Amino acid sequence: MNTSHKHDLIDALSAAGIDFTTQFAGMADKLETGVQRMLERAQSSGAVRQGVTAHEVMGLIIGASQSADHIGAGRDSQIRMVDIVCDGLREPHSSEGVDERSRKSDR
Repeated sequence: MNTSHKHDLIDALSAAGIDFTTQFAGMADKLETGVQRMLERAQSSGAVRQGVTAHEVMGLIIGASQSADHIGAGRDSQIRMVDIVCDGLREPHSSEGVDERSRKSDR
């Protein structure tokens, strides 16, 4: 089921009086708490850059999922999209790479 169909279903159920915000608020809170714990562990180990929040990670995951549906991405494309998100979350390993990118953008 693609994103537009999911939204249509949610809209129809909402029109029928089902309040998803209330029904699933506890689940969303538990999910965000779990993501926060994993993120803190990953940041403590140096695997994920500092300053990233659980809310931002969840936004990236939702955005990547919705865009994959929107463009009709196949499995290989979806895997590449996840790899790109994960690469962006990683702590840069050396300042040399950051300096090199800065110099290229200054040109």
